[in-house]
Amino acid sequence: MAMKAITVRVDESIKEEADKMLEDIGLNMTTFITSSLKALVREKKVPFALVTKDYLSDQIILKKLAEAEKEAADPNTQWLSHDEVFGKLLDERLSNALLNIPKVKLEADEKGNAVIDKEQHPELFDWAVNG
Repeated sequence: MAMKAITVRVDESIKEEADKMLEDIGLNMTTFITSSLKALVREKKVPFALVTKDYLSDQIILKKLAEAEKEAADPNTQWLSHDEVFGKLLDERLSNALLNIPKVKLEADEKGNAVIDKEQHPELFDWAVNG
């Protein structure tokens, strides 16, 4: 049987990693590619599964649904109402927002109004003036 050379360009890091993996199982690149092409011709289909990111996402969703069904069947599962769930989410978001607000000590004038030093706290001054 006559042989024909095939030249393939691939990313160097992909080739190096593939070479290491093939070496671990006792193959080289030529043997792997030849056996893959033979399987393609023999089986009249690609010899491995080709899936899209959407397929993988669907599989993850199905797994999560199965986990949720199992949890729902557990009599020890504690349930929250919609109001409780959204209340917790809102409380968490507000807490996180409040944690990110810088804390500064302000002086007060004789009338009790806050005095903000524009040079020391320009962002607070700008917020107080412009809202």
